[in-house]
Amino acid sequence: MRHKSKPVLIILSILLFGCQGYVLDTDETPVICVEGWIEQGKNPVVFISECMTPNKKYQPIDEAFTHSIHDATVSITIDGKQYTLYEIVDSTFTPPYIYTTKKLVGHTGCKYSLLVQWQGTTATAHTIIPEVVELDSISKKRADASSSDFYLMAHLHDNPRTADCYKVFVKTDTQSDSMFVSSFLGTINDLESNGVNLEIPIYRGRRENGDPYKPLFNENEDITIKFCHIDSCAFQYWNAFDKMMVLSRNPIITYRNNLPSNIKGGLGYWFGYGAKAYQILRTNN
Repeated sequence: MRHKSKPVLIILSILLFGCQGYVLDTDETPVICVEGWIEQGKNPVVFISECMTPNKKYQPIDEAFTHSIHDATVSITIDGKQYTLYEIVDSTFTPPYIYTTKKLVGHTGCKYSLLVQWQGTTATAHTIIPEVVELDSISKKRADASSSDFYLMAHLHDNPRTADCYKVFVKTDTQSDSMFVSSFLGTINDLESNGVNLEIPIYRGRRENGDPYKPLFNENEDITIKFCHIDSCAFQYWNAFDKMMVLSRNPIITYRNNLPSNIKGGLGYWFGYGAKAYQILRTNN
């Protein structure tokens, strides 16, 4: 019987390493879902879960957390040296089970090869951390004159000699956890704007917690922006993720494809981020 597999978690960069297209119906359903990244100056973060098949019955988001895999063998190889990752509990993330190692810190320009083994299944992927691209400035934009709510506008002078892609993540001190989430429609490339000043709107991330989505920020919260330089494979994934977040809430137009993946032998992603964080403090600070 044919069915589609869907990654359990949606969590929460220069050369393209075998980035696959959309994964459609197949008789050989991948069983491993990988969600992982590495930034310059930071340890790797990898979530491993078992793919679950969606059905017509109501499935609460917490049910997905029971599919986390706790006994996988995970390693990263760089320049011929292999680092073993171990599962730890880190309340920064939801769910809090991540594979990582303090022995490995990311560096820009380096290639990181991920290997995941579990119950006879092997999943592999490769990524490079791009150079960090810094924003020139960030400004507040009011939704209208009668409201104090706002969105942010990031300003960036684009390099005309390179083709670049960017991803924005955000978090606020009013969130129920401290995890960065994808800024709504926060995936950008410069294919049509090389050599000009880019203006990038930044909205609150949409969270799968059942609360009504409010795209604007307010003056009573601290906001942290993580601005990431990513590769074309990461752009494909996050651009499709943005579309899914819009279309999956449309009762007429639904999103039925799995997201693009650079994982060979599974689903998900393994990306390098050239990341820079910026903090916007509340007005009364």
